[in-house]
Amino acid sequence: MNVISLPTTDYYFHHFSTEYDRLYRLSPLGTMITDAAKKIVYINPAFEAVTGYTTQEALNCTPEILHSGRHSREFYQTLWLSLQYQGWWQGEIWNRRKNGQIYPEWLTINRICTDDGSGSRYLGVFLDISVRKQQEETLHFDATHDSLTGLANYALMKSHLCASIQQARAPQCSVAVLYIDLDRFKPINDCYGHEQGDLLLKLVAERLQANVRTTDFVARAGGDEFVVVLDALQSPEGVAQSVAQMLISALSTPFRLGSHLVNIGCSIGIGIFPSNGITCSELLNAADSAMYRAKRDGGGRFISA
Repeated sequence: MNVISLPTTDYYFHHFSTEYDRLYRLSPLGTMITDAAKKIVYINPAFEAVTGYTTQEALNCTPEILHSGRHSREFYQTLWLSLQYQGWWQGEIWNRRKNGQIYPEWLTINRICTDDGSGSRYLGVFLDISVRKQQEETLHFDATHDSLTGLANYALMKSHLCASIQQARAPQCSVAVLYIDLDRFKPINDCYGHEQGDLLLKLVAERLQANVRTTDFVARAGGDEFVVVLDALQSPEGVAQSVAQMLISALSTPFRLGSHLVNIGCSIGIGIFPSNGITCSELLNAADSAMYRAKRDGGGRFISA
C-alpha cells in the first residue's frame, strides 16, 4: 500500500504557508492537500496559476470546485476506492478552471496517514497537459485528414468503413459506399493552373459535405476522387441512389474560380454491404469498378455494383 505516514500534530497541518511552501512553492506541478473531510487545507502557487483559484478562495472548499462534469459518479467512486484500499490513484482527469474553462491534467493522489491512524489527509499533485493534448490532437488530425480539403483521408475512411461494416452485422443493417470521381477536372486544372485546381477541390469538398447527412462520412481518396460512406441503412439501394443523384446535381452546378465559372460533374459507383462485398476491400473495389463503368458510359451518372 502506497501510504505516506506523518506525525500526529495539528500544528504540522495548520501552518502549510511556512512548512509546505518550502517544498512546493517553486514546483511547476500544482499541489493540493485536503484534510480527512476532504476540505482543502493547502494549495501552492502552481495550483493558483492553473486553476485560477487563490488560496483564500480554495481553502475549506472541497475538490468538487474543480469538477468539470465530464466524469461519471462511478469514475469518482473508483478513484476514492483506490485511495482507500491502495493508498494512491493516478490518471488523466478533466477539471474546470475558475473561469469555466475545462482542461486535462495528469493527477497523482496519495493518502497521507498519521502514525496513530487517527486520520487521513490527501496529497494531490498534477500537471496541466492541455498543450500536450492539443499537440497530440494536431498530430492525429494531420495523420488522418487530407491537408488540402480537411476531409478524412483514405486510411481514416477505410478504418471507419471497417467499423461500420462490423457494427452493421449485428442489427442486420447495411452500409453503402459511394465512390466519386470528378468529370472534366483535368482540363480545368490544366487550363487555370494547380492553385485554381486546389481551390476547386476545396469547393467540391464543401459541397459534398453540405449535401449529405451529418452522420454520413465524407473523405478524399486522392486526386479528384472522393468517397462517401452511408451508415446503418435499412433500405440501402434506394437511399444510396437518392444520395448519389443529389450529389450529381450538386456538383453539376457551376463553380466560381475567381472571375470564371467552370462546369464539372461527377461519376459515382455504388457498393452495398453485404450484397457487393463483406469486407472493406471488397466493398471499395466494387464501388470503384462501378464508378469506372459510369465514367466509361459518359459520366454525370451513377451505377450500382
